Amino acid sequence: MHSSRTVGIYLTILLAVTTACSKEDAQQIVEQTANRAMPVAQQAVDAVQQAISTEGTINLVLDTPVAASSCYLSLSKLRPNQPSILQLTSYPTAEAEDFPSVYVRADVSASEPSGLSERSAPAQMFVQPEEDGPVWYSAPGDSVRISVQASGDGSISVSLVGGTLTNSDTGDSIEVSGEFAVPPR
Repeated sequence: MHSSRTVGIYLTILLAVTTACSKEDAQQIVEQTANRAMPVAQQAVDAVQQAISTEGTINLVLDTPVAASSCYLSLSKLRPNQPSILQLTSYPTAEAEDFPSVYVRADVSASEPSGLSERSAPAQMFVQPEEDGPVWYSAPGDSVRISVQASGDGSISVSLVGGTLTNSDTGDSIEVSGEFAVPPR
């Protein structure tokens, strides 16, 4: 459902496109509408993203142990009638990616981090132990299984409870196991 502000923006754009106005007038209307839409878009992004941005740890076992000294969790709700997206990464932003690099994505029913307790879900996983090395990934159609525990103090632990990752260089597959720890905000 669209807010009245969003509907107003749509109507303004429609009016600019359908009326017989000059190209300059239409451009000005589009720019003004875009300037009004930016705060609305930012509010939507802020409402969608609930991130726990404190550092934690990641400990995995592939063909060798992989340890990352950071673990970031985000929980995003994009649409009201769709699952939330749980993401676990070894870096706070894509621009700050470091190695080993770990990314896990799962659809979950919880919309708040506290609602993640005792949840289990299939997830897609990507691990690159070294910057120029191969990527271990869950193949299309396959997934790893994660189990999430949220404690009363706000910390969250995630266990890999099953799954296989494939090496991007060799095509070899291996069972993965491990733990993710995210401290309270």
